[in-house]
Amino acid sequence: MGLVINWITNIILLILFATILELLLPNASTHRYIKLVIGLILLLILLQPVLSLFKMDTENVISQMEKWGQSINADVENIDDLEKSDIESVSLAYISEQVAVQLKKQANAKLVEEYGMTIIDVTVAFHSLHEPTDKENFSGIEVTIAPAGASEESVEGEGDDENIHIAKIEIENKAPEEVNTEEGEETRDMRDRLSYLWEVPEDLITIYEEGGDNK
Repeated sequence: MGLVINWITNIILLILFATILELLLPNASTHRYIKLVIGLILLLILLQPVLSLFKMDTENVISQMEKWGQSINADVENIDDLEKSDIESVSLAYISEQVAVQLKKQANAKLVEEYGMTIIDVTVAFHSLHEPTDKENFSGIEVTIAPAGASEESVEGEGDDENIHIAKIEIENKAPEEVNTEEGEETRDMRDRLSYLWEVPEDLITIYEEGGDNK
């Protein structure tokens, strides 16, 4: 509102000034030039509100544009990092699965033959994605095992519901410490065997028995 009042006041003062100046000048030949000058000044005053709309702080505009550009760059970098992370995760999961398949093929027959245990699942973890297939890059191998005939008996039992056999169960009174010692020795033996077959340190291997705890 103050801008409009100031604008109108300037126009009125300019008109009064032009009128007084025209009355004071005795030579009529100079009136034409005076009117031209006054007209130009009046035009500038009339355009003052329009010009003020386009009057901007250049430094402020540049600063805002730089901030906006930095914000866009940061968003783009975040998107790139997320996409890169997703790609690395998918690649690492695929490579881990392929390595696990190879390790299982390498050792399953030996465990069945020597211990009567079959490998159900193998999970391989890596330190980084740079050289995932290098065994020195392994950070851990989790092996899930089960008795070799367990899966076959389960399948046969599902298809033979009519014939139910009850087996006699004999319970031997063994000291818990003795049983745990025997199981620990067998597990350590299996871990040592897997370490030899896979050519990896024994402490990287963790063995789980299906339906039981880790060994």
